[in-house]
Amino acid sequence: MTRISIAWAACLLCLPGTGETQVLRPVRPTPAPQTPRFSPLRRLTRPLQTVPIAARQLREPFRVAAIQYASGEQAKVPGATSDLEAVTTLVRRAHAAGAKLVVAPEYGLGEAVEPLPALRSNPGQDPRWPASSSLRAMSSLSRQLGIYLVADVLTGQTHTGQPRTFNTQVAFDPTGAVVAVHRKFNLFGEENGTLTPGSSVCTFDTPAGRVGLLICADIYGDRQGERERDPNKGRLLRQLVNELQPRLVAFSSWWTVDRPREWHPHTIQSEFARDACVYLLAANTTAGPGRGGGIWDPHGRPLARTGADQPSVIFADIERCAGR
Repeated sequence: MTRISIAWAACLLCLPGTGETQVLRPVRPTPAPQTPRFSPLRRLTRPLQTVPIAARQLREPFRVAAIQYASGEQAKVPGATSDLEAVTTLVRRAHAAGAKLVVAPEYGLGEAVEPLPALRSNPGQDPRWPASSSLRAMSSLSRQLGIYLVADVLTGQTHTGQPRTFNTQVAFDPTGAVVAVHRKFNLFGEENGTLTPGSSVCTFDTPAGRVGLLICADIYGDRQGERERDPNKGRLLRQLVNELQPRLVAFSSWWTVDRPREWHPHTIQSEFARDACVYLLAANTTAGPGRGGGIWDPHGRPLARTGADQPSVIFADIERCAGR
């Protein structure tokens, strides 16, 4: 990825009747018109508060949390000896601080392949799920704590006799039931040789509003270059934003790049929240140059963010929807 440089031009202006030449301040050349990432009508249909959230008191706030963790770094979480124990500890930490919706990062539970759960199933209450299943553990945890929980795992499914593996987000409600399943559609790097891309987007409802799901590279599938290479990627992202219209997006990521600046994880997260007019809950890795998550308001402003290389949980309070 290369950075597009923008040249500054200095203009000379002859003043009428004086013969004098005035040097004006450099100005940016007018950029070529670009197709907007999302429909301009989106923001018009959902006006935003102009007062910063930090400056106004929320009515019955709904606390959300994003976990920052890299699989294989369980030793950095006190008492944890596995990725599952580390993520469980961090989820419990989020709940203890009042979080009602918790998002875990991409590959946070390792790379074991799980069965693809059906909507409304409850792995934590179903004896057919193996005791070693991370999804069973996450389902039981969400039920025990009474929270919404979004986890990322690899899932397997057989189609016309052929096994397929997906990078999958699974959302559980406070009863432990599966309320949404999202399979990453914009595969990145080596994933293209081992995984099958998803073909749909989805949402689920919470007291803070409708929540959409995205995994890592899904978030930029609608950028101009990506759209030209594969129109389907842009179509799915625009479908989530413009048709399903979530108020929040739960974003699980293992970001790998931070340069040039426009590909820094915080830049990508902030721009998406602003462009899509959503709260973005970004759970990210704590390893490598692409570490750093945040919780962003619909103006792209950070409510919480971190770039630390240690496992952590970040929090923000979001106003509940009317009547919820």
